[in-house]
Amino acid sequence: MKTDSNLSPLAHWPKQQFFVRAIWVESFDGSIAGSDSTSASLSNQTDRQYFKQVRAGADLSVIGAKTVRLEDPPAGPKKTLIISSRNDLNPTLRVFASDQTYLVSKNPLSFAKSVYAQLPLKGDSLKALLKDMDCERILVEGGAEVFNLFLESDLIDECLVTISPKSGDSSQQVHLSDYPFKLSQEVIIDEYRYQSHLRQA
Repeated sequence: MKTDSNLSPLAHWPKQQFFVRAIWVESFDGSIAGSDSTSASLSNQTDRQYFKQVRAGADLSVIGAKTVRLEDPPAGPKKTLIISSRNDLNPTLRVFASDQTYLVSKNPLSFAKSVYAQLPLKGDSLKALLKDMDCERILVEGGAEVFNLFLESDLIDECLVTISPKSGDSSQQVHLSDYPFKLSQEVIIDEYRYQSHLRQA
């Protein structure tokens, strides 16, 4: 199934040399996880295809370890960076099938390539880590802790937010209104609202 053509302008990556995007689906009441604690129960087929199109253009996919454990996503099309505070990842997870998957954690794991970063990650140490990854198009994929880490570090240029008509788990939220972002585009398809929020200078 192809991505709806109305979403192509949102999925297109800008020509800016270094650009960081965050992408997530949230419930109508602001939760980024459904009753099953994953985003899958909030999403639909159109949203999943849209996510794949956005992801296909990224040089680096950034994913939190909790999201990797719960959702078992495949590795990104190029490099994948997993941010972990605990070493409880299983080598059978799909993301580790790629030799371009990297892990930043307190302790290395034998089955994952480790990258050095000053811990805890925040602000300057996170910026330095992204620079060391040598990528220009960075996609932050979740979960809530990773989104908030990047937002608090003022590192996100654009947030692509899908608002689902479904309800979710209120304990997992991203409070985008706390940060200087402005809605720039919105497309509505089958009660789902696809939005682009750009950071304001």
